[in-house]
Amino acid sequence: MKYFSRNLDFFSSVHLIDLTLKHLKHERYGCARHYLSFYVERHPSDAFLRFLYAFLLRYSTDDNSLIGINESESALLKVLEDFPEILEKPEVYFLFWLKLAESFYDSGRLDEALTPYSIVVSISPNVKDLYRLAELKAIKNSLDPSIVPILLRAISDDPTKKKIKDHLITTVVENDRQLTPKMIREIAAQGFVFSNGWFLGNILRWDRFIPIENPRRILEIGSHEGQFANYLIEKLADNNILEIHCMDNWNFNSGSHIEGDQRPNVEARFDYNLKHGAKNKANIKVFKHKGLSDALLSKMIASGMLNYFDFIYVNSADETPVILDTAIMAFKLLKIGGVLGFDEYGLKSISEIEVSHFDKARADIDIFTNLYKNKIKLICNGDDELWHHLRLNMYERRLIFSSSVGEQVWIRKRSD
Repeated sequence: MKYFSRNLDFFSSVHLIDLTLKHLKHERYGCARHYLSFYVERHPSDAFLRFLYAFLLRYSTDDNSLIGINESESALLKVLEDFPEILEKPEVYFLFWLKLAESFYDSGRLDEALTPYSIVVSISPNVKDLYRLAELKAIKNSLDPSIVPILLRAISDDPTKKKIKDHLITTVVENDRQLTPKMIREIAAQGFVFSNGWFLGNILRWDRFIPIENPRRILEIGSHEGQFANYLIEKLADNNILEIHCMDNWNFNSGSHIEGDQRPNVEARFDYNLKHGAKNKANIKVFKHKGLSDALLSKMIASGMLNYFDFIYVNSADETPVILDTAIMAFKLLKIGGVLGFDEYGLKSISEIEVSHFDKARADIDIFTNLYKNKIKLICNGDDELWHHLRLNMYERRLIFSSSVGEQVWIRKRSD
């Protein structure tokens, strides 16, 4: 950015302020700082404009730089030294405390950022500052009891993220898990767009299964908005190749239990969420397969992908109308020792049975597990309290266990 080379001493103070505000309006911060520097030389007792100039020092170029941030930080502290009344009337000087907090944080002086962020949140809390304060408190003392309330407040004020994060935080609280600064940053940085919380009831279950099995080739049939796929990325992304195949028709009929105004955008949300989840993750391959599951699975078989996948999850029975056909073809794609999971088995007593997609899924899974009973092993994780619901008798040769969303059946392939 080029500035006037002539001396600006002859400019009136009013003119300098006008030029400063003009450039601020157009976000030309370097120019604004340049004109304001002449004003603060003339009026060093103007606390507000001294503060504004100190903040603008961070723009040593058109973008923030560490040198500029450090210079700004020093100037802000000098303003605080020259104007101690800022300490006495923090609400009047709210912007000062906010910029000082941001300056400390951006320059890595996190211990010193804690106090100004506490002041900022006490005056006018917003989502970003609440997350920052929770993170800084966790850095100082991860057992600080005030962290969870701050984080819950941030979530409640963050409607685009509340549905998934509220469950995650509740899970942390209920299970007395320690909130680390990294966890808080990840929660704050999440930008997923989910219209429902169907998957959330399964998180505790998956946490006891996925890390142990550590599957590297995964097929999900019924991907919807990508919640499960993003969960897999979060849990399994490491130095080894992770290959996830997401299959869905993304074309819901009028009978679907998704709200009507949300149906047209499901595929767009899936695309966005998977792009967001895989961002900056190395060694991840995500394949999107759009269409009916029977046709797509047939193509996979024909292409030579027999015994290929470590884990196949048949998700959302209402979106996979012919579960039996899907299960038989998926079984061919599953390698020996791999796991095949079915969602929404819909366990009910005889008196509760009604015509629904749960009943159709249950009937098809019953047929499949009995047809392949000599080639499968029923599995579950060993948490008796969580997996307590077991039904195994002469008519139903399978293992069923409870879920807050729907019953699930998992099997391991023993032989072809």
